Amino acid sequence: MGQHIIFLARNKIASHTIKAALYSGWRTIKASHKILALIVALCLTACSEEEIKTENAYLDGAYEAHTTGNSRRALFELATAIRYYPKNAELQVTRGNIFLDLEDGAAAEIAYNKAVSLGYNKEFLKHKLAESWLYQRKPGKVISEFESELLQGSENALMFEVVGRAYIATRDRTNPALFIKNMDNAENYINEALRLSPQNTRVLITKAWLTALSGKLEVALDWLSQADEIVKDQRQNLSVKGELLIRQDKLDEANKVYSRLVEKFPQYPQYKMELGYTHLLKGELEIARKWISPITQQYPDHLRAKTLLANISLMEKKYDEAKTLSDAVLAKSSENLDAILVNGASSYFLDDLENAHQKLSNFYSKTGSIPSLKLLAATKLKLGEAESAAQLLADAGQTSTSQTDSEMLNLVALASAKIGKVDVALEAYQKLAAERPNSSSFLKNTALLQIAQGNYEEGFKNLEEALSKETEEKEPGQDLYYLVSKALQVRQLDRAASYIEQYKATTPDSYKPWTMSAVLNSILKKTDAVHADFARAIEVAPNVAEVRARYAIFQKMRGNNEKAEALARQALELDPSDIGAGKLILEDLIKEKKYSEVKTIVDNAINAPDAAPENKLLFSDYYNTLGRPQDTLKVLDDMPRNLKSTGIYQLIASKAYLRSGQAQRAVETLERVTIKAPNNIPAMKYLLRGYLLTKDQVKYQATLEKLDRLLPNDYENQLELAKLYISTGRYKQAEKTLNIIRPGSEEDAVKVSILKAGLKTNLGDPKSAIDILKPIYRQYPDNGMINMLYARNLAQNNQVDLAISVTKNWADQHEDNAESKQFLGDLYLHKKDMANAKAQYDLLITVTEKPKLLLHAHNNLANIYLGEGENDQALTHAQKAFDMAPNIPEVVDTFAQVLMKQGQAARAIDHFNQALALLPTNDQKNRSLFTIGKAKALLETGQDEEARKILTRLLKEDPDFEKIDEAKEMLSKL
Repeated sequence: MGQHIIFLARNKIASHTIKAALYSGWRTIKASHKILALIVALCLTACSEEEIKTENAYLDGAYEAHTTGNSRRALFELATAIRYYPKNAELQVTRGNIFLDLEDGAAAEIAYNKAVSLGYNKEFLKHKLAESWLYQRKPGKVISEFESELLQGSENALMFEVVGRAYIATRDRTNPALFIKNMDNAENYINEALRLSPQNTRVLITKAWLTALSGKLEVALDWLSQADEIVKDQRQNLSVKGELLIRQDKLDEANKVYSRLVEKFPQYPQYKMELGYTHLLKGELEIARKWISPITQQYPDHLRAKTLLANISLMEKKYDEAKTLSDAVLAKSSENLDAILVNGASSYFLDDLENAHQKLSNFYSKTGSIPSLKLLAATKLKLGEAESAAQLLADAGQTSTSQTDSEMLNLVALASAKIGKVDVALEAYQKLAAERPNSSSFLKNTALLQIAQGNYEEGFKNLEEALSKETEEKEPGQDLYYLVSKALQVRQLDRAASYIEQYKATTPDSYKPWTMSAVLNSILKKTDAVHADFARAIEVAPNVAEVRARYAIFQKMRGNNEKAEALARQALELDPSDIGAGKLILEDLIKEKKYSEVKTIVDNAINAPDAAPENKLLFSDYYNTLGRPQDTLKVLDDMPRNLKSTGIYQLIASKAYLRSGQAQRAVETLERVTIKAPNNIPAMKYLLRGYLLTKDQVKYQATLEKLDRLLPNDYENQLELAKLYISTGRYKQAEKTLNIIRPGSEEDAVKVSILKAGLKTNLGDPKSAIDILKPIYRQYPDNGMINMLYARNLAQNNQVDLAISVTKNWADQHEDNAESKQFLGDLYLHKKDMANAKAQYDLLITVTEKPKLLLHAHNNLANIYLGEGENDQALTHAQKAFDMAPNIPEVVDTFAQVLMKQGQAARAIDHFNQALALLPTNDQKNRSLFTIGKAKALLETGQDEEARKILTRLLKEDPDFEKIDEAKEMLSKL
């Protein structure tokens, strides 16, 4: 039912909600910009022949340029002066002051620190440094640096003021207790500043700001008036006044204030931006852009200007541009709330819902803004998180009762409908429809809910009325198409028939009423009528692929495969990207393993000039089937943003990642899918593959067990679960799982028997395993898995000759099977039949390129030849094994033993040491064996005392060692 409730007034959210969010987002500190690169460029291009002025002349020139609005010239003057007078701290301070005026806190801090390094008294710069940190959004640094000084009895009013301002800047509503504490601290410090200096305009202005944050805007304006009486038209005073007027929605008055600031202080670009901001809030977007764009061109890194441009782009519905601009801001200032909001809102309209959810959640948690609440709830609904959306609205106190905000009531209705609270949703929509009788959307949603409840008469009556009120341009008969679809969906077949007849009469030249009639007659099992309807549709629209594709699907369902294929191929000739026809043909071709033809059809679909992106997306999945995941990913890269956020896109992409060696990326993508849709079975099954490849056994088990709960009788899941339990040593759970599996076929029963035998093998019960395997071995003598498992259990049960017979029989029939030759060689080695063991290992080397098998063969051959005194042959194989795996201790030990036999005892000692270093600390058996070998090498090189030490330690640490007598004998001879 929830699928019917899809309306959301996107344009209204764009125009009203964003504007309201801009009103509600109280700026703490304006964005900074950096122009150091500009200074460097200007310095490099400065004429070396220019007249060198005095330091004071440069300072005067910079001051004059800055106060007349040419800050770039001022900075150039200072850069030139610093080049000639690099030890002058006053030049650095002046440069810092200009940067501070331009609200570039980072550049200001650098200049002030340079001045201090040149001997300037840091005490005189404390307040300015604090302000530079605030512009960089580092209030915590201000507090940590200066609060302790205030608590020790400072009388500096400005320092109390700036620390209070820092506490204001730390406000974060995600922690209510901390928020209240910080605001209390801010009030205490600012009040103390006011007590110490009641006539200080900076303190009065900050007091006004604090008062405004508590919602007392008129009182805040009174504080500003007091400051204005002391210093008329002070720029900081006017600036805050403009912001407060914006808060009161007095945009014309605010516009006048900022116009006065621009006229009086042309050197400060931020006031031009704020003037543009007032035009933005008034909806005068072209004028706003006129004021703000030049600032971004002059100062490309000016974050506030870039954020306002992003706002303008959002209001102009240029969502890509708004997203790009806000991304750039957040890359440099990740906590910029205005940019976070714009980024989230633009992502919402671009259907980048994951990013929208992240950004809007962040903004709402920190501001509690009602407009951002609306956008966040809308995002959750589009993500399919209806319960979360409903809970979010309920937690914010937003219900249908006494709700006057139509946008909010619409969201409450949407969320309620999707979670099954149809009565609440219906009541909300009826209220909205009554409030806005000329709006079709609310009446339409009312109708859909009534239809979903079974109130068909009232529902279809309201739906007809709602469709008649829609003002957008439609193709002929579109309303009737919608009505037929709804009637068929709820099986109102007589009503559907009536609408279809109206549809035919209204659009006699359209094929659509005939295809809808075919659907109805198919439901009614009127086969002849279906054929007649499709014949008429093809007659009306002979060049429309969709008609033939639909007819092909009907023929396929009736078992008329040849006719279905012919129609589907005709459809593909008309439109190579028709996915209905494509799937029908491709499924059969894949079964027949005609992969070259599959590729041709898919290539034609992907490259069709008019192919819809949705169809390209679905066709691209067949490249995965063909083992060409890179081709799939190439197609997916070109998909529009709205498709990239869909579950089907992410599922297809994940399959491609899995098949192209990007398992971790596949896991990350699929986990996002299952967060949105926790019971998405296909996604979970692909996740299992991802977890196997990334060796995440914990998540693999959790997902497998969840699948088992969702599909309790799924044979494949139960089989995988049993394998997991066996591989992780949970044998009781494995046995329990295997006992409840009900195989659906003889083949399935064999798989279960193999697992049961494997369980007995792991439990150390080869006799029981043999009892299970013997009958199926006789029944399936060509099954390699059964052969190998049967032979291994025979060997474990000391039936080595029979194990050799079973394995040899299999190996002789499958000459290319390397694993059987390895196992056969091991069996002969166990039996001490060295000739046959060597023969099998030699054969193994000729039939495999697998490094693990080759290493096994070479290492064992080295040991065999070593025991037979064939030292040269032993060295050949030991060297090859060592070259392949110099970090495996057993391989290194073999190499050392062979070197000993070759008379290279000194080299052997080095490799014995290497082998001992590679051993795990708890492998005492091999440690003792390697020690014996090392002791022999030490004796060969005359290092008797060292040999004595390690043999004495061996006797102490491993008295039960199998070669303890040999060690004692060696020690007795020393």
